[in-house]
Amino acid sequence: MRRQRNLLGPQGMGGMVGLWGASSLIKSIQRGSISIGPGVDNSTTTISSVDMANTTLAWLGSIYNGGADVSQQNYLGRITLTNATTITAQRQALSNTITIGYEVVEYLPGAMKSIQRGTATMTNTFTSGTATVTGVNTAKSFFVFGGVQAQPNTGYGIDTTARVTLTNGTTVTFDRAGTANFLTTSFHLIEMF
Repeated sequence: MRRQRNLLGPQGMGGMVGLWGASSLIKSIQRGSISIGPGVDNSTTTISSVDMANTTLAWLGSIYNGGADVSQQNYLGRITLTNATTITAQRQALSNTITIGYEVVEYLPGAMKSIQRGTATMTNTFTSGTATVTGVNTAKSFFVFGGVQAQPNTGYGIDTTARVTLTNGTTVTFDRAGTANFLTTSFHLIEMF
């Protein structure tokens, strides 16, 4: 059998044989946090360069230093992989500081079949929202959550949380219990071979 490039998928099955002895399909992991300070609604941080086609970004929760102002637009935030060296954090309001934890995982080339990044928005009249994706095999696909950004209003609690579901091979659905807030969620959808 002739070994090919360092690929795992159908085009590079020879490369997969070469990786059987590898200890991991992960090339690198970077973890950290990004803060959005008072008076701003977004912030960026620089990471070591990654291959966007092989990299996921996970939201690891947030810490809010807001004192008595617990409006959801202040303490909720989402993150996106803007480019190969930049993570962007966003929130709706400008009060106090939110710090969001993140984890960047770069896989070896060919470890995943595809990665799709996107957002879904729910208005204040809907308990669900959808995003259309390029077709995937639902039995071989999973999500990496990127957080939630809420627009200001009087709703709290159940209105500020959402879950994500792969409804079918082309539809991502976000749903929640209440309807008082506008929410925007970020996600990565990964399909494996």
